[in-house]
Amino acid sequence: MKISWNWLNTKINLHNISYHELSEKLTLAGLEVENIKHNKEIDDTIIELSTAANRPDINSLMSLTTEIAAILKTPIRFNTLTSVKAARQREINPHFQENLNICEKLQISIIHNLNATHYPKCLHNYLVAYDIKPLNNPLDIINFMNLKWGQSIQISALSKSNTFSDINLKLEEDIYDRLKYPTLYLNSKQVYSLKNNSDSLFSHKNNKITSIVIVNIIYKQDYLSSVSHQIAKNLNKSSKAYFTNGISETLELICKLYNTKVDITYTYNSTPKANPSTTINTSINKINQLLGPLQFNTNYPHLYLNEDTIINILKQLKFNILKRDKTLEIQIPENRGHDITREIDIIEEIGRIHGFNNFSDKLPQRQHIGEIPKKTLAINRIRTILRSMGLHEVMHYSLNFNQDTQLETINLYNPLTTDQKQLRTSLIDNLIRAKLHNIKQGNSILEFFEIGRVFFYNAQTQIKQEKIYLSGLLGNPYYNRCNWSDKSHQLSWLQAKGQLENFFESIHMQISWIEPSTNSILFNQIKPYLHSKRTCYIIHKDKIIGIFSQLKSKITKKDHINHDIYLFEIDTNYLFNNIIYEPKHLFYINKPYSNYPRIIRDISIVIHKYIPIQKILNIVQKIQKKSNYLLESVTIFDEYYAPHKKSDTKNVGLRVTYRSLYKTLTNTEIEQIEKSLKTHLEKELMNFDLKSKS
Repeated sequence: MKISWNWLNTKINLHNISYHELSEKLTLAGLEVENIKHNKEIDDTIIELSTAANRPDINSLMSLTTEIAAILKTPIRFNTLTSVKAARQREINPHFQENLNICEKLQISIIHNLNATHYPKCLHNYLVAYDIKPLNNPLDIINFMNLKWGQSIQISALSKSNTFSDINLKLEEDIYDRLKYPTLYLNSKQVYSLKNNSDSLFSHKNNKITSIVIVNIIYKQDYLSSVSHQIAKNLNKSSKAYFTNGISETLELICKLYNTKVDITYTYNSTPKANPSTTINTSINKINQLLGPLQFNTNYPHLYLNEDTIINILKQLKFNILKRDKTLEIQIPENRGHDITREIDIIEEIGRIHGFNNFSDKLPQRQHIGEIPKKTLAINRIRTILRSMGLHEVMHYSLNFNQDTQLETINLYNPLTTDQKQLRTSLIDNLIRAKLHNIKQGNSILEFFEIGRVFFYNAQTQIKQEKIYLSGLLGNPYYNRCNWSDKSHQLSWLQAKGQLENFFESIHMQISWIEPSTNSILFNQIKPYLHSKRTCYIIHKDKIIGIFSQLKSKITKKDHINHDIYLFEIDTNYLFNNIIYEPKHLFYINKPYSNYPRIIRDISIVIHKYIPIQKILNIVQKIQKKSNYLLESVTIFDEYYAPHKKSDTKNVGLRVTYRSLYKTLTNTEIEQIEKSLKTHLEKELMNFDLKSKS
């Protein structure tokens, strides 16, 4: 788009700004200046610029001048337009016009008795500036008015003797592109065609034309949306906002230069559906919060944009503002409704017009130092500990294929593949697949862990839940050997449990083990993989936080795995809340210490082989609390199974330490305490045979 410096200077004051200063301000405001050239013939400077794709409203010299005036913060000089009244005025009856419903506004003006007079030099120069050849006839005025006001006014020559009584708007099909273009006829005389923009009689200097008809049409938006892109592109050139200004100044200038009057005017104004104007609310504080402080400037000493400056900018952009307390209700003009739809768009316009270069580009001073979230710290620590134990971390997709679980799963509506159509409820499934793949590749010693998200769905409450789990597989056929000459032994059940206990000790959490129950989510989600006898829950402070089990023998045999594999799955959401980063060790040793000697006795009990050791420890802890601190400690030092497989019992060795804070215990007192201990054990384990000796 081009604009003449001389013409622009007639509308706004440019005496205190140079070409390059204006070019820089326009570019910063989004109107990129592509070229500045001087035309010696007319002694004028032409500025060529390009507008953004979202600004089709800048389609005329006046709309561009309005934008420049807002950027320069200067008023526009508007010429006073004299309303030209026709000798006769007629309203077009839409009932007699088949295609008139495509028009929103239509005006046809007929002028007779054109007398050529002195032609203004400035009009000649403006046309040259915009690369339009002057013809010294009324078409020059039409061309310039279309540029100035963004209209599609057309002119056609008439015979003075013609009297028009029939107006007909047709949609005629072009023989070349087969598209239907609006064409206007007065009786049988074509006076307007969207395909051919001007009468051929005006294509050269012709002073013999004495009668003309001037037509201007604004089409309805519904019609513009329904026609092809090629037609709509031509139809959409006219600016509805400047319709009256464009046609009025055209008629005034023709009548003044050709010393004549308008004979008759036909008008049509439809009553389109009232489109409520868009209103957007914002506040001065919100605007300054997003735009930030201003750079220090002696011409503008304020730290932030003040209210008056903001309101003036909006008014220059033709926005209507209503202030309610601290809120600004801003009504968007119809021609800006396509690109101003949100509060941030309003704020961007204010910053653009004021100049983004006038705002401080320094980052705000930080109010507080950022921290790494505790959850991230906990995950990093867990990873470090497990890697130091020799486990390899793996990561899998959160999508699985037909998980074998008793839980409700969350399915995707449109999965990319059938192998990834469900959100996983456990990490174990993918870990087992990874283990089997590595065993087939000869990497049987690899042990894995994964920290990832799992997803659950409760069909009764219809609630979807997401958690982070820690899962792993332990199992190594060459775990250890007693002597260098001996063969390597695989990882045993107790050794695998010991590794997990070492992990929890590293994060300073004391755990215990209990038998599983089938009503737990942890149990049900991986039930197909659990061993029927070697499965237990991981307990912390009487709460189930995970599950530990040996992989079912059927699975290992089916895949020809020659060593035991152990799996664990832990709810890390509980770990994050209970992990101790800096344990206070002195707190644990700050207690009275007895000066009297301790006495150690060993007790052997025979119980059913399926009674877990944790149950024995829980019973002993209860007894220890009731013994008035005479039982200093009870530990299990041995667990022995009979060599013949048919036996249903096992021997457990308990090492009991007796000590008093006040005296040395006698044998009689120790025997009484030991008798009480045996009585409690027999009472708790009354369903089983119990033998003890010390």
